[in-house]
Amino acid sequence: CSLKYRIAITIFLLELIVMAVVLRVTISYIGDEMRAEFSAAHSVVQTLLIDMSEVALITDDFVEFQGRVAVIVGDPKVDTVLLADLNERVVVSSDLELIGAQISSIPGKDERLVLPVMFGKQKAGQLEIQFNTELLAEKLSDAQILGAIIALVGMVIVAMVSLLMGYLLTKRLQLMISAATSVAQGSLTVKVPASGNDELGRLGSVFNSMVSKLRQQVGELKDQKQYLQDSNVALSSEVSLKKVAEESLRQEKEKVHVTLEALGDGVITTDLEGYVDYLNPVAIKILNVIYSEVLGQPLDRIYQRSDLVTHVSLRSVVLDCLEEKGQASSGDVLLNIGTHDDVVVQESDAAIKDDHGNGIG
Repeated sequence: CSLKYRIAITIFLLELIVMAVVLRVTISYIGDEMRAEFSAAHSVVQTLLIDMSEVALITDDFVEFQGRVAVIVGDPKVDTVLLADLNERVVVSSDLELIGAQISSIPGKDERLVLPVMFGKQKAGQLEIQFNTELLAEKLSDAQILGAIIALVGMVIVAMVSLLMGYLLTKRLQLMISAATSVAQGSLTVKVPASGNDELGRLGSVFNSMVSKLRQQVGELKDQKQYLQDSNVALSSEVSLKKVAEESLRQEKEKVHVTLEALGDGVITTDLEGYVDYLNPVAIKILNVIYSEVLGQPLDRIYQRSDLVTHVSLRSVVLDCLEEKGQASSGDVLLNIGTHDDVVVQESDAAIKDDHGNGIG
């Protein structure tokens, strides 16, 4: 069931309960007022008839009283009036055919109000009055019918107003549902009416503020995504260039190694701390070592240098190269290679530099 119909039904039921209670109280009040009015009228009629009955019975003149009775029974509230003397003989009656009859023999005695007519302390006769109770019932019934009609019209009006209120309320909610659906589908440009100071107005303001912040955050995320994409492209380009440079360096090193291995002289390269990182085959043969065992070892552990004439030990060729700031130097030296005989060689040393002139070995 739609929310607007549930709201309308709820309001209608509440109004129905209120109207039923009000109608019941109103009809009960009207009934009490009518009964009080009829009771007051009955008291007046009773008093009037008692007074006229006393006069008629004392004066034994019933003609005038008979005329008054004819007028009184013209009131729809009074149905029957009977006046009997001490012998219970009817002397005045609203129905002329009952005059002279015994009042006790007239049917409907239980429905009539019996009043003794006193003269002083002595009973002079008897007055019986029958009031029209159907009239009161009819008036109460008419009041109930009128109340029911008013209630029915009121319920129709309340139902229409309830439907209208439900429609107006759910219309604004439906706008928010449509807007929320659009946001869920990715549209962040929607807005809902935020007029009024009620709860729906405040909800509209909060919703619009939320969508605005989402739009701002999505924009920032897009900027960050674009930045990451650009950075990724730049990094990919840098990686590609690095790979190209590494490949080029590898090829250059291969060319250098091929060249060095083809030389008839022994060649050894080290890093800046003097650790061996390459020997060509001629150097391996001269030093009589195994390549894998000397690779990464300090150069001074592989051989020592001595002066060719004095046989005095010379310091590391790496230190000489660093002190000479990479300048090439050469000369004959005596190599002491441990278990083998000393070897006289012509030694040349020079620094290895990169493209920027920085020493790398």
